[in-house]
Amino acid sequence: MSDAKQTPLTDLLRRVPRDMSVLHESPDQQGAMNTAVGPLMHVAADEIERLRAENAALSGEVQRRRQYVEGYDERYTKLEADNDRLRAALKAAMEIVQQDRMQLYYSCACPVTGKPSPEDDVALARYDAVIVQADAALGREG
Repeated sequence: MSDAKQTPLTDLLRRVPRDMSVLHESPDQQGAMNTAVGPLMHVAADEIERLRAENAALSGEVQRRRQYVEGYDERYTKLEADNDRLRAALKAAMEIVQQDRMQLYYSCACPVTGKPSPEDDVALARYDAVIVQADAALGREG
């Protein structure tokens, strides 16, 4: 690149006077056309600045999204590990609940009928509701 001064395009466009026009004459001198180039240059400079601002805003958004995506794998792995630990804890707790339910069932079963009393059925139903809820949360995996 040369040592010559670099002038931004928008500055060059804005240097054109707003009221400048160019006269075009036909080669055969049959007619002429006057084109107002000043307003076009200023509109072009405004559009370039608008597009540059839009580009800067979009570049910032792209950068923010890249940063989010870059950390996604790490966050996903951590969440997956947390989820595995919670599933394991829920499974362990459910084993205890099922054992407690069975102990309650056998401890309150009538010796003659082998069935629990209606009051004990209410407590067993609560255990059953918790077990159903846990099964749904675990997706029936166990």
